[in-house]
Amino acid sequence: MSTGEGRIAVEWELHESGLQLVWQERGGPPVAAPAKRGFGALVIEHNLVRALNADVNWRFESAGLRCEIDIPRAHFASR
Repeated sequence: MSTGEGRIAVEWELHESGLQLVWQERGGPPVAAPAKRGFGALVIEHNLVRALNADVNWRFESAGLRCEIDIPRAHFASR
C-alpha cells in the first residue's frame, strides 16, 4: 500500500462448488484499471488458471482493488 491508511483484507469461504478467496484493498489512493497487466497479475492469473482451473476476477473499484479467486472443489483432498 502506498499510504499508511491503506488496508488489505483477505477473506475466504468454502462453498459446495469450491473455495473463494477475496483480496480487498481499502483506504489507499483511488485506483483505476491499468492499461496492461503487470507481471504479478499475469503470474497469478496464468498459474491459478492452469494449475487449479481457477477463475480470477479483478475489479478496480474507486475504493480499491478487489480480486476474487474461485477454485473448484475438485482440487481439494477429501478427508
